[in-house]
Amino acid sequence: MISSLVTILLATLVIFGGLFGYYYYTINQESSKESDRITKEYRSITNYLDENLNYYSETIFARYVEGDLTDRTLYEEYYRLLSRKEKNIRIRLLLLDSNQKLLFDSEKKEDIRLVHFIHTIINNNSMEKGVIRRTFFTPQKEHTLLSLKEIKEDSNIIGYAAFLMNGNDFLQDSSENGTQYIIYDNYSNVFASSSSHFINGFLEKVSSKILDDKLTIEGEKYYSEKRLLEPNINLIVYKKLDSLSILWRFSFIIITILILFLLLFSRYSSKKIAHNNSRYVEFISNEMKKVTDNKNYRFKVESNDEFQFLSENINQMLDELEILNQNNLSLVKENSISERKMLEAQFNPHFLYNTLETIRIATYYDTDLANKLILNLNTILRYSISKTEDVATIKTDIIYIENYLGICKERFEKFTYEVMIDQQIEEFLIPKLLILPLVENSMKYGFRQRTDLHLNIEIGKKEKSVLIKVIDNGGGIDNETLEKVNSDVFKKNGNHHGLYNAKRRLLLMYPNSTFQIESFGEYTIVSIEVKE
Repeated sequence: MISSLVTILLATLVIFGGLFGYYYYTINQESSKESDRITKEYRSITNYLDENLNYYSETIFARYVEGDLTDRTLYEEYYRLLSRKEKNIRIRLLLLDSNQKLLFDSEKKEDIRLVHFIHTIINNNSMEKGVIRRTFFTPQKEHTLLSLKEIKEDSNIIGYAAFLMNGNDFLQDSSENGTQYIIYDNYSNVFASSSSHFINGFLEKVSSKILDDKLTIEGEKYYSEKRLLEPNINLIVYKKLDSLSILWRFSFIIITILILFLLLFSRYSSKKIAHNNSRYVEFISNEMKKVTDNKNYRFKVESNDEFQFLSENINQMLDELEILNQNNLSLVKENSISERKMLEAQFNPHFLYNTLETIRIATYYDTDLANKLILNLNTILRYSISKTEDVATIKTDIIYIENYLGICKERFEKFTYEVMIDQQIEEFLIPKLLILPLVENSMKYGFRQRTDLHLNIEIGKKEKSVLIKVIDNGGGIDNETLEKVNSDVFKKNGNHHGLYNAKRRLLLMYPNSTFQIESFGEYTIVSIEVKE
């Protein structure tokens, strides 16, 4: 269930990220495309104005300022300029003498504020830079673009020429995708715009709110993009995010559908997995019964999952047991290394059968418990049949002992145990699975006396030795058995073969060590003192 919720969360983040990423990418592309279109048109018009202003300033305008040309002739040239079809724009022409006195106005308006504005530009700017561009808001409430240039003759300034273009003539065709624009100067004075939405005040200046990339005004969201057309002249393109609420609703619907689908799929998958687990555990349990009846029988599971992996490990373990058993029969006098490997490979099949039976039952009422038992059993089996090392650290060996005890804890409800290890000796090497036979022996005989068996495993340091104790309250051991097990001639006859194996493997690796069993009332203590 947790994995399903994680999947739903990740899918939600991916969908939200994808949809909003694509939406803002589209808005950005549309804005950039519109900005490119406006920039191209603006530069085309200003280049056209500059070319004509430069040309006429050196010819017609210069002659008029010097008094060599009449008003009528100048008007003829002016109307000839307007009649050209290169650009469908209106141009107002103004000429001033070197003293900045107005000599000619094509519209014959007594616009004192415009003349004063031109005086200010001339006095505050270096005219040597060429054409100077400024925006101007006329008394007739028209937004215009002023292009101003000095008129020279023999490097002497004889006057000034100005073109005044009406902003209403700029880019009369609107955008196809609803994108709006405003062209303005650094003082928020507007030259041209496709809408008056963000233009306010008596002087109709651009609102400072539009200068943010993403803004919300009166509950409506906008996206804007700013660009510099030339020094002192800026372009801002903006678009209202009308479809954002639709995108939110669409995303919510898609995510709701996805969540419902994943929940249904998760429910179906969990039931199917539980059914398959129960079926395969029961199958493996039956296969184990066949192995008990026929030692040459091997598991036959082809499920392509952990059960097949578990079956292959069991088959491998059975093969190892069979090989070692044959070697034991044919090589009675095998050397100490071969004997140690044989003893190490032995494992209790009854524990395996009982554990599989517990797993089979658990699959009917607690699949999590069944999975936990399978993983613990799989870990023990892999460790018991591993050939990589004959020895292991105490820390490593205890990990698998605790897996074993964890399985026993699930099999016997009243069973309890406690493991205490001195951290200083965790890396000390002992024969692999040395402690397991001691634990098995305590549980085998302890459960005969009581169901609430308690087991203690204590491992600590004693001077230059390592002391291992396994203590249980399973009723104790009679004196005759104690004398037999503690004697130097203790053999692997009848019961307690696990203790014999542990003692034999310990003495093969550490000949100076001691192996002692004590019994006090209901308590039995198996003590191993390992001396290097």
